[in-house]
Amino acid sequence: MVLDINQGSMSIAEYEGFFLSHEIVNQKSEQYLIELARDGLKEDIREGLESTKFLTLGALFQEASEVEKILEMEKTPPTSPRRRKRKTMRFGDPED
Repeated sequence: MVLDINQGSMSIAEYEGFFLSHEIVNQKSEQYLIELARDGLKEDIREGLESTKFLTLGALFQEASEVEKILEMEKTPPTSPRRRKRKTMRFGDPED
């Protein structure tokens, strides 16, 4: 039986809760669950993981959370100080 438990648009924290709420968590070995959870991660997060092997599900989700934070920081443009708008010089009509 192949399960398709994907992260989709969820954050890592949401995905972890979603994943752990499934019955399969009580039926399969931790190593199987780690592989299933890793395979269900968004591709960019999965590719950002430093490790390929994890001892626990918690370790996988912890590292995935760190990757997610890094990716979010990369998406956010650096903030620059706000500049005041220059006052435009208005000249009246010389015939007024």
